[in-house]
Amino acid sequence: MKNIITSAIFTLLLVSSFGVKAQWEISEEVKNKKAPNEISQELALKGKKLYNQACVSCHGTPTQADGLLPTATDLGSDKYFDRTEGEAYFQITEGMAAMPGFADKFSDEERWNIVHFIRSYNPESTVDISSIKTINYKIDVKLNDSDKSIVATISADSSVTVSGVKMEFFVKRYFGNLPITAPVVTNEEGTVTVAFPNDIPGDAHGDLEIIVKFENSDLHGTAEFRKNVAWGTHTEYVDILSQRTMWGVGSKAPWWIIGIYFGIVIGVTLTILYVVFQLFLLKKVRNK
Repeated sequence: MKNIITSAIFTLLLVSSFGVKAQWEISEEVKNKKAPNEISQELALKGKKLYNQACVSCHGTPTQADGLLPTATDLGSDKYFDRTEGEAYFQITEGMAAMPGFADKFSDEERWNIVHFIRSYNPESTVDISSIKTINYKIDVKLNDSDKSIVATISADSSVTVSGVKMEFFVKRYFGNLPITAPVVTNEEGTVTVAFPNDIPGDAHGDLEIIVKFENSDLHGTAEFRKNVAWGTHTEYVDILSQRTMWGVGSKAPWWIIGIYFGIVIGVTLTILYVVFQLFLLKKVRNK
């Protein structure tokens, strides 16, 4: 009974932490805090990318009220814009109750960019990213084996400028993409050249996949370049699942684990057979 009561109390506290709106206590000094940079289309779009990574699952798309948590505020609603940008920054940084703080996940600049994105939905904002028209650039990439350089050139309609476009360069990894360098801006010809580092691990043959794409897909489209090259350092990876270890699988598991497993299976089987046999004897005695 005691365990049931304890479990009920724990469940109630857990539910209440998600089901009750947090009451923020924010000082006037924090409320009056201003962003270090004026809101702009570029900063708001950077904030959108981060918002989609960390915020959209709970809060949903601003103005759509389609978040997973019913108590998570629609950050595009009119009532939300009663809060100052200092309050929004504080809430993103510190978090409360079911909402985590993002001080360790995002830099100060990135958290302000999220604020810029959210406040771009304010009817009084000077920036409206909902009306942005995407320019679908194309990417042509040349890989030079002699010096391990990547030359990317973008193209579009003749009336569209190809300079000043930020490009990103990655190496594909199992759990995401590894940046080769910081985003690089194209020159007047729409070209950018990046030197590939000499210390990035590849597979046993040095093979790895290079990815080139635009930093901001909302502005420049989703075109990207992918190709496998043997530019990585030769790396022999040990498959831990193939070893005779506790985390091994199948025939590679330790003998003692296999013995325990079959011992348990045999024991459970014999127990079931014993119970069935006893029930048979009881039925036989009862019929007498």
